[in-house]
Amino acid sequence: MSLLLHETRTNPSLQFAVWTIEESEAALESLSGIKAPSHLKTPTRRLEYLAVRTLAVELGINPASIVYKPSGQPYLQGDSRTISITHTKGHAALLLSDQPGTGIDMEARSERVLRVKHKYMHPEEEALLLTVNMDETTGLLLHWCVKEAVFKAIPEEGIDFKEDIRVNIGGNTATYVPTGKSFTLETWCTAAYALVVCYPSDQIR
Repeated sequence: MSLLLHETRTNPSLQFAVWTIEESEAALESLSGIKAPSHLKTPTRRLEYLAVRTLAVELGINPASIVYKPSGQPYLQGDSRTISITHTKGHAALLLSDQPGTGIDMEARSERVLRVKHKYMHPEEEALLLTVNMDETTGLLLHWCVKEAVFKAIPEEGIDFKEDIRVNIGGNTATYVPTGKSFTLETWCTAAYALVVCYPSDQIR
């Protein structure tokens, strides 16, 4: 078993888990009970697909019920609960929620965020980042993960990450600017990756 993390929240009602991909394709097929589809040609994509379905088993989901809308958004066929999926170098994660509007994202640590920060960081966010006790690479990586997670939680077409999603990393909140909708954030950072879970602040009771 390569289950790295499995956590449950009751307020709001959700659970999420992370898998470290160390197994062979055959081993993950055995754990998930399904095979990777033939249209996935690369070994990495096939392993990620199977790792997500293995997590589905861990979270009590029928792996075969995970399907995709034309937009690429995953959902559970015949199940009103919502899911969010992410995978990055050597890891996969899955979030299951009783409510809509939740998202998860995971990114491998990389210096690339330093080169592309102008594409997704608002000046207000860069100023706030200077006030928290966090190195720049970690802060930028978390901002990217937050914006991906919020994008998955909304989701809408044509979202401008720089202008439409505003992050207060020190306050563990994010806002979708066009509607003012606020999200609460949970974050994890290691030497290998950053992980973010977001859910609407108004779901907290």
